[in-house]
Amino acid sequence: MSARRKQGGFALLAVIFVMLVLGMMSAYLAEAISGRHAAASLDVLQRQADQAAQAGIEWARGRALGGGGCAAAQVAYAGFTVDVACATQQVDENGTLYDVFAVTADARHGTYGNPDFVRRSRRARLANR
Repeated sequence: MSARRKQGGFALLAVIFVMLVLGMMSAYLAEAISGRHAAASLDVLQRQADQAAQAGIEWARGRALGGGGCAAAQVAYAGFTVDVACATQQVDENGTLYDVFAVTADARHGTYGNPDFVRRSRRARLANR
């Protein structure tokens, strides 16, 4: 009878060990999957921020080349805040005068320090000749 008691206790230890190992593996897999999901979401936000910055450049192009002037502005675009800065320089090229615009668009989403914060910048030079 003492042999049976020893074997029963061993089986209980083996079951507890297997349950611990399976629990740790499932916790690790859950964390890895959630980390990949967060990375994929951040990648999408970064691409959207890049497109929002490009939209800021296009907005400035429309204003500057359309005769609306070149001024700093803040534009909201699809959940992003886009700061557009523009500087104008008049150029004389063999008696022909035209303006060159240096445009910077800085798009951001979220608050700095939060996991969903992204920021992208774009620059462009435009001329009205």
